[in-house]
Amino acid sequence: MSRLTSVLKRAKKRVRRTVQQFLSPSRHPSGRPVTASTFEEQIYSAAVRQGDVAYDIGANVGEVSEYLARLITTRGMVLSFEPVWSTYIELCRAVQQSDYQGATVVPLPYGLSDTDGAAKIAMPSGASGLASLRAIPAWKDLKRPKPHDEFTCELRRLDTLQVERNLPEPQFVKIDVEGAELLVLRGAQRSFSVSQPLLLIEVFAPWEAAFDYTPWDVFSLLIGWGYHFSFACPGGLVEHQPTQQQPFPENFKNGYNVIAYVPGKHADRLSTLRSLTAGSRGVLSMGKPPVPNVIGPAQRRSA
Repeated sequence: MSRLTSVLKRAKKRVRRTVQQFLSPSRHPSGRPVTASTFEEQIYSAAVRQGDVAYDIGANVGEVSEYLARLITTRGMVLSFEPVWSTYIELCRAVQQSDYQGATVVPLPYGLSDTDGAAKIAMPSGASGLASLRAIPAWKDLKRPKPHDEFTCELRRLDTLQVERNLPEPQFVKIDVEGAELLVLRGAQRSFSVSQPLLLIEVFAPWEAAFDYTPWDVFSLLIGWGYHFSFACPGGLVEHQPTQQQPFPENFKNGYNVIAYVPGKHADRLSTLRSLTAGSRGVLSMGKPPVPNVIGPAQRRSA
């Protein structure tokens, strides 16, 4: 009964605010200011534009989706991809109950990959943000190791899904899928190689090793599509064009997110992202990865 009461209160609040905005828009603006509290949120704030279509691939329970929706405002849309059913339910509940003023958030119960069909996803108990197609070796190095559960989930190639569901092309894409980022990109080759959205990708070598690929596999694919790179390192963004011999800048051993951009197409977004360049004032702190982001011996041999 208490949950129902809470839902009804939120619904009444939304209706009241909508009426107020309609009758007096100058006194009741459409949303509160969006203030970044982490370096990652600063990147979103600099990279995303009002009216964008954004994809949140690996949406978990929707915290990033909601932040993007507030930045994009009511003129845009966020498509949130989350394949683990229990987590997807929490995502839907969060979207339904939130009182944010912003873009429509559309949860989709799919994992994006380079194949279509069912697959097992492993998740440490109580840690939905670490769900992965592999039992990641780095889990043992977390401060509090936990047993993991397995869930049967639906995987789709984005190229297939966009045609079947007539999905709008994105201007911004976040990909955080615990080591399976290369699979997502391979399944989106037709779409991303042409539309070239701005990308924020987790590139974390210790987890990629579980999928038998290296960071260079990600970068070489994107270079072929016309992309350049800015690495989110402690202290700010570092420009670096990867090579097979040196895929990362030195400071990235304590980082995990990479911005992939096309210089001409994303010029206006790059102009605001420059305020986050390493050494700039006001760059917020970022969390450290569970283990250093370094390429292991087996990955060096495969490269």
